[in-house]
Amino acid sequence: MKTLKKLAKLLPVILLFAVSLAAGIFIGRAIYFPSAGSAAAKSFAEVLFDIAVGIVLFVIVLFIHIILHEGGHLVFGLATGYRFLSFRVGSIVLQRGKDGKYSIKRFTLTGTGGQCLLSPPDMVNGTFPCILYNLGGSLVNIIVAALCLVLRIVCSPSGIADMFLFYMFVYGFLTGLLNLIPLKLDMVANDGYNTLMLIRDANARRALWLQLKINEQQTHGRRLKDMPAEWFEPGGDADMKNPIISAIGVFAENRYMDALDFAAAREQINYLTKTPAVRITGLYRELLKLDELFLDILEKGGDADLSLLSDKQTKKFMQQMKYFPSVIRTEYAAAAVKGDEAAASVHACLERFEKCAASYPSEADIASERELMALIRPDDTNDRQEGKI
Repeated sequence: MKTLKKLAKLLPVILLFAVSLAAGIFIGRAIYFPSAGSAAAKSFAEVLFDIAVGIVLFVIVLFIHIILHEGGHLVFGLATGYRFLSFRVGSIVLQRGKDGKYSIKRFTLTGTGGQCLLSPPDMVNGTFPCILYNLGGSLVNIIVAALCLVLRIVCSPSGIADMFLFYMFVYGFLTGLLNLIPLKLDMVANDGYNTLMLIRDANARRALWLQLKINEQQTHGRRLKDMPAEWFEPGGDADMKNPIISAIGVFAENRYMDALDFAAAREQINYLTKTPAVRITGLYRELLKLDELFLDILEKGGDADLSLLSDKQTKKFMQQMKYFPSVIRTEYAAAAVKGDEAAASVHACLERFEKCAASYPSEADIASERELMALIRPDDTNDRQEGKI
């Protein structure tokens, strides 16, 4: 079992190496054997040009397959009764509001290249269609990869067209495979792992439905504290080692924070991070550590232990999530309690928060974070709202 887990962790590296090796072989062949009847090497300038074209094509193919992957979730979701909410590629989000109008937002989530979030159909007899929605992205990647392979064989293209189809096949096949093979990665679980959990556990299906429903309500401007309390209960017999189910516990902690019930929030953090029977993803674990630090700052002020912010992993995470509202909020709180010596950091955090707030997908989340930040230094919040900061 331990050997299988080690191999699972190495699989993304192995697949990345395979893509790089295949790309290197292809570019090398194109450089040194430019045509079927010639073995003459190209000039140095031609070599550089081919390498540049190869890199640009690879980046283009990467984005195409991200769009295809999320498009697969969208198509299979809509086909099984879901309704459109948002479609993200990189940090750009196309979002449909409660009024039916579309807008462009910005949001980044470490460990993901994109995300398609839909409003789920109603549950019937404790379940709802979720397998095709989860697997749709990977299936589309592999289907398109197969079509590109067929085109390459049938049409025998040359030059850039050949390189493009080659990349589309290799990257599409491997990224589809990487998402279909059940893997629980450092920050998030992949589609294959989530699907396996959904097939095995009815409580996981309920938990996924709740997460999608909560996201729908947040997108429509409803705050967590105003949603039904039962939406944040995993269930008495739920397996909290299942990351889909334990995510509901994280949402519950977020709800306590939104309601300013800090005692309950701290208790929930302790339960989620220190109970052997609970397993959460790395993404949620890092966010909860920062929430706990924020609670310490609220309670102890300048006496709070800020050593977490010097931790290498935490610093890396905060850099990756520097435009995530709760991360900015904790960073702001840590700077604010240092007094005048950190005035520049406080100002930078406030500016970053406003930049984030201007295009963040959930106005409800932003309203909640503003209230929490105001507990640290109310004058900053007042000045910001009046345009003085």
